[in-house]
Amino acid sequence: MANQPQLATESIAGRRPYQEDTVLAQELSGARTLVAVADGMGGHAAGDVAGALAMEMLVAALEDGDRLVEAFRAANAQVYSKSMEPGKHGMGTTMVTYAAPRASPAIGSGLEPSGARECVP
Repeated sequence: MANQPQLATESIAGRRPYQEDTVLAQELSGARTLVAVADGMGGHAAGDVAGALAMEMLVAALEDGDRLVEAFRAANAQVYSKSMEPGKHGMGTTMVTYAAPRASPAIGSGLEPSGARECVP
């Protein structure tokens, strides 16, 4: 199974007692692979909620057949809507993704909140 991707994730805890990062490596329908990191905005309300919600909406939209840009817009709209609730005003997240057909050649990718770095073996 040389063309079968191997997926793994790791999120290293920072100084906070809770984690605001949401990390995902998942095979999607339609023979696609998604690797993504959402980093809730620290110092703002509910950053952990924003990151998890954005990731959930991104995956749902992609599974519904949306293109990546449409999926980002759906995730953004959902986070913005939720930010209107009491205790969540100002919440937000950053998100970086890598999406590709499952049959494409593998390239190592490092995703982190400050941007994406590509590592060629």
